[in-house]
Amino acid sequence: MSMSAPLPGKIALVTGAARGIGRAIALKLATAGCDVAANYYNSHYEAEALCAEIRALGRRAVAIKASVGTPDSASDQRELRGPGRHRDRDVA
Repeated sequence: MSMSAPLPGKIALVTGAARGIGRAIALKLATAGCDVAANYYNSHYEAEALCAEIRALGRRAVAIKASVGTPDSASDQRELRGPGRHRDRDVA
Protein backbone atom coordinates (compact mmCIF):
# COMPACT_ATOMS: atom_id res chain seq x y z
CA MET A 1 0.00 0.00 0.00
CA SER A 2 1.35 3.43 -0.96
CA MET A 3 2.10 5.85 1.86
CA SER A 4 1.36 8.93 -0.27
CA ALA A 5 -2.01 10.64 0.04
CA PRO A 6 -4.36 9.48 -2.75
CA LEU A 7 -6.31 12.79 -3.01
CA PRO A 8 -3.73 15.60 -2.92
CA GLY A 9 -4.96 18.99 -4.09
CA LYS A 10 -8.65 18.07 -3.92
CA ILE A 11 -11.23 20.04 -1.93
CA ALA A 12 -14.06 18.17 -0.21
CA LEU A 13 -17.31 19.75 0.96
CA VAL A 14 -18.60 17.56 3.79
CA THR A 15 -22.13 18.17 5.06
CA GLY A 16 -22.81 17.49 8.72
CA ALA A 17 -19.07 17.57 9.31
CA ALA A 18 -19.11 18.83 12.89
CA ARG A 19 -20.20 15.57 14.48
CA GLY A 20 -20.64 11.84 14.02
CA ILE A 21 -20.24 10.24 10.62
CA GLY A 22 -19.68 13.58 8.85
CA ARG A 23 -16.79 14.36 11.20
CA ALA A 24 -15.24 10.95 10.58
CA ILE A 25 -15.58 11.40 6.82
CA ALA A 26 -14.01 14.88 6.95
CA LEU A 27 -11.03 13.55 8.93
CA LYS A 28 -10.61 10.57 6.60
CA LEU A 29 -10.65 12.85 3.54
CA ALA A 30 -8.11 15.19 5.17
CA THR A 31 -5.88 12.21 5.94
CA ALA A 32 -6.19 11.21 2.28
CA GLY A 33 -4.90 14.65 1.22
CA CYS A 34 -8.05 16.74 0.76
CA ASP A 35 -8.59 20.24 2.03
CA VAL A 36 -12.01 20.35 3.70
CA ALA A 37 -14.97 22.73 3.70
CA ALA A 38 -16.86 21.55 6.79
CA ASN A 39 -20.59 22.30 6.60
CA TYR A 40 -22.50 22.55 9.89
CA TYR A 41 -25.79 24.02 11.08
CA ASN A 42 -25.88 24.17 14.89
CA SER A 43 -22.47 22.90 15.97
CA HIS A 44 -20.20 25.91 15.47
CA TYR A 45 -17.65 25.06 18.17
CA GLU A 46 -17.45 21.42 17.09
CA ALA A 47 -16.94 22.48 13.46
CA GLU A 48 -14.16 24.88 14.42
CA ALA A 49 -12.51 22.17 16.55
CA LEU A 50 -12.69 19.80 13.57
CA CYS A 51 -11.06 22.43 11.34
CA ALA A 52 -8.27 22.91 13.89
CA GLU A 53 -7.71 19.14 13.91
CA ILE A 54 -7.59 19.04 10.10
CA ARG A 55 -5.13 21.97 10.01
CA ALA A 56 -2.93 20.07 12.48
CA LEU A 57 -2.74 17.34 9.81
CA GLY A 58 -1.28 19.91 7.41
CA ARG A 59 -4.47 20.39 5.40
CA ARG A 60 -6.58 23.52 4.94
CA ALA A 61 -10.09 23.70 6.40
CA VAL A 62 -12.97 26.12 6.78
CA ALA A 63 -16.27 25.78 8.68
CA ILE A 64 -19.38 26.88 6.76
CA LYS A 65 -22.76 27.35 8.47
CA ALA A 66 -25.74 26.39 6.30
CA SER A 67 -28.67 23.99 6.25
CA VAL A 68 -28.64 21.74 3.20
CA GLY A 69 -32.32 20.98 3.89
CA THR A 70 -33.42 24.62 3.55
CA PRO A 71 -33.17 25.96 -0.02
CA ASP A 72 -32.74 29.59 1.08
CA SER A 73 -29.84 28.57 3.29
CA ALA A 74 -28.03 27.12 0.27
CA SER A 75 -27.20 30.66 -0.79
CA ASP A 76 -25.22 30.89 2.45
CA GLN A 77 -22.93 28.12 1.19
CA ARG A 78 -20.36 30.07 -0.76
CA GLU A 79 -19.09 28.19 -3.77
CA LEU A 80 -15.44 27.23 -3.96
CA ARG A 81 -13.68 29.07 -6.76
CA GLY A 82 -10.34 27.73 -7.82
CA PRO A 83 -7.75 25.92 -5.72
CA GLY A 84 -7.96 26.91 -2.10
CA ARG A 85 -10.42 29.76 -2.67
CA HIS A 86 -13.64 30.06 -0.73
CA ARG A 87 -15.31 32.88 -2.65
CA ASP A 88 -13.90 35.96 -0.95
CA ARG A 89 -11.34 34.28 1.30
CA ASP A 90 -8.80 31.51 1.26
CA VAL A 91 -9.55 28.18 2.85
CA ALA A 92 -7.24 28.63 5.82
